Amino acid sequence: MSMQQLQNKLSEKYLNIFQYFGYSFIVFKNLIFDSNNIWWIFFFIAFNIMDSIIMIILPYYDFPFYHIASPYFRIFYYLFLFLYFKKVIYKIEDNYRLNLGPSVQKFFFLYAIYFILDFVSDFFSSLLLGFLPYEIIFFAFCAILFAIWYKSLYFIPLFMARPFNLKESWNYNLHLSKGNKLRIIIPVIIFLGIVIFGYLFVAINTFPLETLDFSGYLIFTFVLSFIYTFLSLLFIILNCVIYLNVEYMDRKIS
Repeated sequence: MSMQQLQNKLSEKYLNIFQYFGYSFIVFKNLIFDSNNIWWIFFFIAFNIMDSIIMIILPYYDFPFYHIASPYFRIFYYLFLFLYFKKVIYKIEDNYRLNLGPSVQKFFFLYAIYFILDFVSDFFSSLLLGFLPYEIIFFAFCAILFAIWYKSLYFIPLFMARPFNLKESWNYNLHLSKGNKLRIIIPVIIFLGIVIFGYLFVAINTFPLETLDFSGYLIFTFVLSFIYTFLSLLFIILNCVIYLNVEYMDRKIS
């Protein structure tokens, strides 16, 4: 299936869950065999390998470097994950004018907001610990995070790929969410449920990491990085496919 045919499918009608997953795999396959995209995949795999080495191997062998390096690796990793939303949407729309500059600025703007909110939450957490049990504070923050996610279901692909500012993106996200929340929530829950179940199955049925030597850790890190990369990219593609279907139908109805 060509991307033009997929666009037509996404704009014909609201799709069901099976179609969302099916078309996501089609986009994933097209991106895998796209010479312009293969460098993105190599980049994500390399970042995941470096991050796994920093987070798994170096702490195990008592290298203090990982405490300093890890946050910087993660910032740039999240940057390229966010940019991949735009890459996927432009691929589906056969738009090859991929100007990433504005999206980079948008990411760091969002990261600045996250940094401020994280600082405020840490401040209030330490303040409230003197009055409330830790469990209550933890569940309160989980409820806040869930509320933010529930209100921003279509925000990230919209903000990254469209020429809208923060306010315009947020308002259009709320508009698209009306009547379409379960359309993205259910596939996301199914996807994450399959991933978590698969992770638990592998964790229960494989050997403990403590029994591995250094070369075993490296092999495990490479395999884990490949799996994590492809699952992350497939998750982004699934979100983009659902978003585009909802956006196209909104334009069609309007």
